[in-house]
Order: sequence, then structure tokens, then C-alpha cells
Amino acid sequence: MNRILLLVLLLLNLISPLLSNSSCEVAPPIIDIADGISETTTVSAILDATINKSGVLYLTNCGYLCDLMSIESESAFDDNLRTLFAAGRSDNSSWSSQMNSRGYIKEGGESGVRSKFYEVKEGYEFGSSAPSAPRRNKWPGHFSSLPSSTVPSLDRMFEELEDLKNLLTSKVFAPYLNTDSKKTNDPLLQPEDWEQGRSIDLVRLFNYLPCDDSSDLPELGSSPHTDWGLITIILQPPSSPTALELHHPKTQTWEPVPPIPNTVVVNAGDFLELLSYVNHDSRSTFKSPLHRVQHCGANGGARKSVVFFSYPRPEMSLKLIQNDIVEQIKSGKTDDHNTLLGEDYSKYSTFGEWIDEKWSGVTVQT
Repeated sequence: MNRILLLVLLLLNLISPLLSNSSCEVAPPIIDIADGISETTTVSAILDATINKSGVLYLTNCGYLCDLMSIESESAFDDNLRTLFAAGRSDNSSWSSQMNSRGYIKEGGESGVRSKFYEVKEGYEFGSSAPSAPRRNKWPGHFSSLPSSTVPSLDRMFEELEDLKNLLTSKVFAPYLNTDSKKTNDPLLQPEDWEQGRSIDLVRLFNYLPCDDSSDLPELGSSPHTDWGLITIILQPPSSPTALELHHPKTQTWEPVPPIPNTVVVNAGDFLELLSYVNHDSRSTFKSPLHRVQHCGANGGARKSVVFFSYPRPEMSLKLIQNDIVEQIKSGKTDDHNTLLGEDYSKYSTFGEWIDEKWSGVTVQT
């Protein structure tokens, strides 16, 4: 049954641009990686989606993560997250108010555009559990209030996300950035240096709550924004309401990115776009798409998701990112959307310094 549903969705994905009055960018492609990402056609399809189209794509047949987003696995997945959020709410010691830290994020605890939107969601943030990681994961109640399987399953999720990130960066993005580049020998752009970003890579589990107009500000699940790092991987359980939306500059419309069984969503980030400008002198650059979670109105109701943010190693120097390069890619993006654009990079020595400053900008709780 799931295979039939996936085939129907693939067909709809192929014909939807033909049925739409808007650009052919509207429908993110579904790319099958059952045979890995070594085939030229697969690499070309991912590059086409992230360079020539919207910057967003679906992956299917991606192993454990795609299996986790199956209808069969959804109930156990949802139970794990429900238990974790309930434990976080009852355990004040796990609440986190520091930038890019770990632990529970209470409802309204952050907003990408604080003066314009109230984000109706709670969250839980965690990352690498390795002893060398600069931050420690904070689980509620010293594990006592969680089933014994919860933390190991989340640790496995992190490792699987890291594996998928490394596969994409080593097979698709890093080789492209080093092609025809004036800086092909720069070690900052090698896959092994991208792998070292795992020390600050993070997973954010979100529980989007029903909107109730309790705030004086307009309510959204997530404010319009672009992601700051290299790539983002999003897990949407298949029965979740469609809430993730993608903005298309050409049509000035918001288009849905619905959950599709047995798939994950991938989008490019600001830093990947900046690196492509540095290396290719503004030719054929990646797109970091503007998106939001429109959780109120017709799309209201409970929704959970997993969002994995991947970064380069925190010690990466920002000397390559000159302000004139940033100015070149400002078109269609504003500081209101909390992007990486419009900043003075001379203030920061490393990526780690910069990303900590960015996270401090979205924290609203004290």
C-alpha cells in the first residue's frame, strides 16, 4: 500500500508544475537514493534542485530515516516525542534559555522575528553525545521519567542524520564547490572538515501546539526564515497536517511542502549558499530558501517534526566571507527573516562565534 501511495505522490510531483500557474520551481522533486548517491544522475538531480530550482528536495529510500517516516513507525515515533515533551514541561531543570544550548524549549521560548510573530510551539534540542562535544545534552529527570529506549533512539537518530549529511556533503556539495574554483586546495571545503561540524550540529524536536490567539502578535508555528548552516534535514511524520511552506520569489507565493510517507526533506542553508558564491564567483550558486510553518487557520492542529541543522566545524575561519560577497546575494532576502545576510563579518573570527550570536537573536525566554 505504501509503495502505491508513494508512486501516486511521485506522479503528482511530476505533473504538478504543469498544472500550476506558478513557476516550475513549486514542487520539490522526490529523489530516490536506494542505490546511494554515486550515480551521476542522482547527483545532478540534487544539484538541480538546490541550484536551479527552489533549494528544497525530498529524498526517498534513505534507509533508517525514511523508514522512520513510514505509517507503520509513526505511532511509536509520536509516543516517544510526546513522552519527552511531557517530561520537559514537568522538569524545570531541563529548560534551556541559552543560545544554541541543549534541553527543553518552552512554548513561546523563541521567535525568528520576535517583534512580528509569536511561535506557537515547544521544542527539545540535543546534539552529539560524544565526550568531546562542547555542550552536553540535557534530558529531563536524569532519565527517570523517560522510557529506557527514548534516549538511545534519539542518539541513533542523530547518528543517522550525521551519516546522511556526510553522504550528501561528500558526494554532492563538496565536490561541486571545489570544481573550477580558485580555492580548490582550501582545506576548509573538504568533506572531512565538514564532518567535524558534528560537534555543534543539532537536532530540534518540535511540537506545534494549537493556535489560540493568546498572544497580541500574529501566531505562526515558525516565523519566515532561512536556515543558517550547510544543509537542513526535516522529518515530517506522514499523517501530520501540511504546515511547512516554501516562499517562491518569482511568484511571491507560499507553497506547501506536504509530508510524504517514507521521505525526508532537505534544503540548502545560508552558509552553503555563501560558500558557493566564494568559490564560483556568483555563478550557479545554491539557494537557501525562505520558508515558514503556517500552523494556524486551516492548517491548525497537532504537528510534530524533527529538524537537523548541520554546520561546518566551529573553528572554520570567516576570512573568505567578504562583505561584498554578502551584498551580491541580498536580492529577495531581508534581515527581517533573520538570515545570514547584511552582517559585518569582520566582527567574527570563526563560524562558531557567528552561529552563537545568531542563536542569541532568537531566544526570548529568560
